[in-house]
Amino acid sequence: RLPKPGREASKLVRYPGLKEEVYIYDFEPDTGVLETLGLDRSRPVITVRPPATWAHYHNPHSEELFRALMARLGHDPDAQVVVLCRTAVQAHELCQRYASIGGPFHFPESAVDALSLMSFSDFVFSGGGTMCREAALLGAKAYSTFGGKLGAVDEWLARAGRLTLLRRIEEIETLDLHRNGSERQGPQPRHTTQDFLIDAILEILNGPGTSPIQYQQQSKRGKQ
Repeated sequence: RLPKPGREASKLVRYPGLKEEVYIYDFEPDTGVLETLGLDRSRPVITVRPPATWAHYHNPHSEELFRALMARLGHDPDAQVVVLCRTAVQAHELCQRYASIGGPFHFPESAVDALSLMSFSDFVFSGGGTMCREAALLGAKAYSTFGGKLGAVDEWLARAGRLTLLRRIEEIETLDLHRNGSERQGPQPRHTTQDFLIDAILEILNGPGTSPIQYQQQSKRGKQ
């Protein structure tokens, strides 16, 4: 989406894949996160990421979609819904609003291994972008409840069928949350993104054709 006029072609480097693939392609989930949160693997596990209401990209419609989602999930007594709040203030506000009425909601008091949690989740809902992309790459059923202008990557994931965009409250109210293991696609990241970025950084630092081994040798000589 960068405008072509006035841009130096040499300063624009396009890389294959998604930035999240850099750290997900060799990721191994830890089942300990389920024990830490007291989750039962025989019951549906749902991960929810609330919208960032203070961010520059925030759109008020995201809050409407989030409230509709929480109302929908609250009517599923068999589900285990882990709400990964962004700040302590947000956690306090949402816990006061939803935990007090009972239901399936879990509000962790400290940071958790979110990648592992999403790996074992049946559904992942996020009001932002990064966790949507991570969930899609991990093969989970990923949904975006972001109500603002989407990034090009999220639009691409949606076209590829790896991310479902929820833009209307009616779509949330009619969600089918029945568990179906056959629908899970499995992890899909590639290591080529990381390799490409490493090579690009080395070329910027030391010029074209610099291999990692050459870079290490030059670094040692520089220190000496």
